[in-house]
Amino acid sequence: MPSRWLQLIIGIIGIATFAALQPGWALFVHPMSAAHGRAVSTATLSLLSTATGASIMNFIVVALALVALKPLRARRIANLARGVPAE
Repeated sequence: MPSRWLQLIIGIIGIATFAALQPGWALFVHPMSAAHGRAVSTATLSLLSTATGASIMNFIVVALALVALKPLRARRIANLARGVPAE
């Protein structure tokens, strides 16, 4: 990552993403289970599988971001090795 501040911002966004799932479950699990005629435990399992999918997607996005930023980091390290000041 380019800076500590960017890491902090990405971390806060990630935490907020997962924190948003809890009130979503509390608000929508009972109407969903009533509308589809399923037990609350089935709706909870559905939400948990969605949360697992979201965590996998977050991992993939972060991994792709790290891969995309690698050439920028390599160029910065090469510039520092040549004595070029950081931008």
